[in-house]
Amino acid sequence: MLDRRFKKVKVDGKLIMGKGASIVATSSAGVETALDMTELAALNDIAAADLAKIDGITNGTAAANKAVVLDASKGISAITSATITTLTSTTVNATNVDAGASGTAGSVDIFPATAAKGKLAITCADQTGDTTVTLKPAAMGQATQVNIPDPGAAASYVVQSTAAVTLAEADVLDGATAGTAVASKVLVVDASKNITALGSVLSTAPTGGGIGYATGAGGAVTQITNRSTGVTINKLTGTITGDATSLAGLAEAGFIVTNSTVALGDTVVLSLVSGPTANTSQVSVSAVAAGSFTIKIRNMHATTADTGAPIINFAVFKAVNA
Repeated sequence: MLDRRFKKVKVDGKLIMGKGASIVATSSAGVETALDMTELAALNDIAAADLAKIDGITNGTAAANKAVVLDASKGISAITSATITTLTSTTVNATNVDAGASGTAGSVDIFPATAAKGKLAITCADQTGDTTVTLKPAAMGQATQVNIPDPGAAASYVVQSTAAVTLAEADVLDGATAGTAVASKVLVVDASKNITALGSVLSTAPTGGGIGYATGAGGAVTQITNRSTGVTINKLTGTITGDATSLAGLAEAGFIVTNSTVALGDTVVLSLVSGPTANTSQVSVSAVAAGSFTIKIRNMHATTADTGAPIINFAVFKAVNA
């Protein structure tokens, strides 16, 4: 067996080493490293340019034109960009993340802590133009959790505003009941445009529409035959044109107004617009019943008969006795 040390060995032909042979190299620190012949044969098939990719690498840090080697915690940093078809990771730290590409749809899926309990998918629909939609929270003075409530439907939409909407402003919508006034909540009318349970309604405007009925709430009817003939008008407000049959001095006549909007406890207000001869007659409500009220007209002049057709305005105000 040959066991000698040489500073330099030159082989012009072939150096044949037996099975299992290896070359042992000693570093300047005296550390020996054995290189198996099989490994040498494998290195012979790797181009020099490829071998350079593993020269000078730093574990855990990406370098240009170098192989990437994870650090002891399986981490890597300093990667400028990466195109990944599917990424599954517990934590991803990146300055910019693109899910998909122009013409290729992408999504970001976020799973809850419990298995088989769904996920949150962030996707993007086609825009009208090549524009960007940005989700950007405003500056907040505290840690904030923004909750998305269950809409109870397969599709719902987020309320939008051109200005910031505070939590207090948005809270007036929560708990509002259609058709019923709720304290500190927005008023929402029901399917018939009605609202109940209001505390009070006050108007401070010296001019304008005031408080009352708008166009569409009223109606008109004309009395025929005589001053005692009943009329029917199923409106909360309106005008009744009375008969012009002569009404003697100090005489009176009454007639029933059938009106389905009137309840027993309601108050009916009358005003005489015009019609009576020499303005001598007066009108009043003499009775209120469920579905009707009675109007009495009296000629206050002692001798002159009233031969004019009275024009009477009325308004029904809903009232209760408890």
